Amino acid sequence: MLQFREKFAQIYSHNAAPCGRQYTIGVFMRTVDGLGLFTLIENPFFQVNIVADDISLFYLPFVNGTYDQWVGTDMAFIGTYKLAKNWVPNSQINPAERDAFAALIEKFLINPPVTESNKVHVAWDVSDYQMDVVTANGREQYFRIIDRLAEFGVHHVVTSQSNTAVGVRENATDLWGWESTLWLSLGEKIREGYWYPGDPIPPTVQVMLDYAKSKGVYWMAYVYPILAFTASNEWLLNENGREFATLANVDFQEWLLKTMILFQEQLGLGGYAFDYTFFWDPYNTEYSQWKGWMNVVRGLRQLKPDMKIDNRQEAHCYGPWYMLHGSYSEPLASDENPETYAIIIPDLSTDRVAALQMRSVNFWYRQEMLLPMDIIPGFTFHQQERYFANYSLPWTDWLTRDFDYLGYQYSLISNIATAGINIVFTFLPARDQEEFDKLPAKDVEFIQQWLNFTDENIAYLKNTIPILGTPGRNNIDGNSAFLDNEGFMFLFNPNYPSMSISLKLDESVNLFPGGQWLITEIYPQNRNLNIQTYGDVLQITMDGTSALVLQFTLFNPSLLTSPVLIGTSGTVSSSLNGQIVITDVLGEVGTTSSVSVILPPNYGTVSSVSINGAIVKWLAYQNVIVISQISFPGLYFPHSAQIPLRLQDVVIRNKTRQLFEAELRLIEGPSAANDPINTIAYTSYAGSFVVPSALIEQLQNRQSEYPINWKLGDYTATWLMPQRLLLFISLYPPDDGSNVIVTIDGGWINLMKAYETRDHVTSGRFSGYYADLSLIDTDVEHQILVSIQNSGQIFSGIFFEHVETIFTSQIQQ
Repeated sequence: MLQFREKFAQIYSHNAAPCGRQYTIGVFMRTVDGLGLFTLIENPFFQVNIVADDISLFYLPFVNGTYDQWVGTDMAFIGTYKLAKNWVPNSQINPAERDAFAALIEKFLINPPVTESNKVHVAWDVSDYQMDVVTANGREQYFRIIDRLAEFGVHHVVTSQSNTAVGVRENATDLWGWESTLWLSLGEKIREGYWYPGDPIPPTVQVMLDYAKSKGVYWMAYVYPILAFTASNEWLLNENGREFATLANVDFQEWLLKTMILFQEQLGLGGYAFDYTFFWDPYNTEYSQWKGWMNVVRGLRQLKPDMKIDNRQEAHCYGPWYMLHGSYSEPLASDENPETYAIIIPDLSTDRVAALQMRSVNFWYRQEMLLPMDIIPGFTFHQQERYFANYSLPWTDWLTRDFDYLGYQYSLISNIATAGINIVFTFLPARDQEEFDKLPAKDVEFIQQWLNFTDENIAYLKNTIPILGTPGRNNIDGNSAFLDNEGFMFLFNPNYPSMSISLKLDESVNLFPGGQWLITEIYPQNRNLNIQTYGDVLQITMDGTSALVLQFTLFNPSLLTSPVLIGTSGTVSSSLNGQIVITDVLGEVGTTSSVSVILPPNYGTVSSVSINGAIVKWLAYQNVIVISQISFPGLYFPHSAQIPLRLQDVVIRNKTRQLFEAELRLIEGPSAANDPINTIAYTSYAGSFVVPSALIEQLQNRQSEYPINWKLGDYTATWLMPQRLLLFISLYPPDDGSNVIVTIDGGWINLMKAYETRDHVTSGRFSGYYADLSLIDTDVEHQILVSIQNSGQIFSGIFFEHVETIFTSQIQQ
């Protein structure tokens, strides 16, 4: 037991409350003058007793507090810090407390120095267990997965492949029925003692090893540590009809570690993924089982420091000390299949839904669990639906086409923003032959470039912090990644409406006095936005469902050797006769831009300025050329374009849509009080919109670039068939029993229900109502009337989906 005594203004015992358990992370003691101490013990089981200014920390390592051998106690720590002035919204942990605590945890990581990001694919997220590699079809699908990973530059894959030549599901002894996929399909034989490292590798396993090796990809074996391995009866227990091995047994710990090391060496594995790590032993404390498991994974890491370790099964529940020896904690802090987690904001893109869940969980990992960036897990793309509608698990090919073509970029950027050291890929365009063959080269290059970005900027990404509070509704969320007053800022608007934010450039975002910055947008466009100094306010407006990446570079205009273009994309050059030539400028149609050029010192006289070949008006202020506002002609139709609406009270009499043509009456004004009892009260909104022909051209070009032969079953997935123009009615909370009626130009519009699943549909996976307007007339004004049953839902508006920003090189001044 450790005891502290000091006068403090506040004593805060921090519990991140994972999995409904009450595990303490640490105790933070704050003084009135802004100083602090924190204390903790290096396990998730210590308890805290606070009486006035007395703080006691203790834990019980064994069932009765005694043991027949000398046992070393876990370490206790005291750390100091100075409170930061700015607090992260929605958190009781000060940024200085987070950073001091995470720095302590980082000291105990048994990881090789981080010089590049971990890039891992978790193949059960493409339902790899459906692919029996004994069959030609199963092997070919898996080979395509390996080919795609090699193409992206991802060199590790967690595998749960089926191989009926060596293991069958009917023989599984785990509660989930997955044992035949463990240990590269050798799990049942290893448990039963019929195969042990050193024995000949079955040919059907060897062919998979050889193919992956030929592509530079390393398997990570999936392992359930507590199955009833029969190598000894000394560690086996049978409780409540379950036979299992206890991790409190030292002999079992040693056997398991030895077996995994030998298995890794013989098969040339790149690592392991652990699941089913339950602490079921009723005769030993949970602490002793946890400690035994930590002995195993610590031993793995010490003997094989370059090994990748993927921790699952409530790894997130036990706090930072559980996660010391893995590459990262559990992605999403839960199962990954879409049936598992709640939809925070209704969205037609399944990748965006999963990305918001990841950013929310990673905010918790970083700000509440206080993890260093080294072990925060990513989650790129999404796991495909796991279950049939009857909750059974398909073990043969099912829904193999599921790539979210318009959501994947947002997802990858979200991973980099919140877990840039651990890029964990989920669904891949590989099992489906067309998704594999027809993924455009530019999209492959995009993924490659951003993975390279993580390697090139790993030092910045290690310093990532949340700056805007918990991701969620009505908020822009974001992270910064700065080092030595330079780096990156990642911002996300997960809402469909456009939103704006003001960010002060100071310590709240991890910037400090010492100069000015050139702020460059590097996603979705490449353009210099502005030059700002410490203390300035950065004003940002973001389209709905969008991501933005900014780079901050220290800027000294006196050191310039060539002109710098500000306010637009493009390149700038100059000639000896004083001509400033700006080319390759692209702007969003229907917008204006303020453009300037900063000249090097002693540049000389400017004679003319041209943009995309057109001479423009300009003024000179010292070494800055200011160009009168330029506009990009065309109809403004942004990403997630919203239809402007006005409120129009309407009561609709009749409860069923089937009666629409025969009996439906629209009564303007608040006259519901005089209507019969069966009247349903609706609130209605009216508006108008024009779909530009340029948008339809964009959709047609997309189908040409990504020429999948879509099938009827693809139509219900709103993230597939991205050549469609969809109209989304955004209501919160979504309710698939609510009534919504839409007319366009007086005609009834067929509304469909959008779910994040395709077969296993439940109200919990409902996103909202949508319509397909792909065949609507362009360049003409349409009138729209939307009537929503009054049921307490929040109506955010009506938005167009599958719209990307429309650019033009034409300019007007």
